[in-house]
Amino acid sequence: MVFAENDYDSILMFKLWKAFQCINCLLEIHPFYKDIVGEIQQADSQFWERQMEIIFNGLPIISSLPVSHTM
Repeated sequence: MVFAENDYDSILMFKLWKAFQCINCLLEIHPFYKDIVGEIQQADSQFWERQMEIIFNGLPIISSLPVSHTM
């Protein structure tokens, strides 16, 4: 049986970091000539892709499995 404790400090720090990432993205957008929604979606997509790479690289069993890239 596996027990997992909630690490509230880590969860809070992650959510704060993600919020600052979103704010930073919004500050870098120039609404006069860029698509605001597209910029946010692209930045968020790239963020989660990097997170998945970190997870897969950190777990040798999972990283050895074939991954299909479909979009």
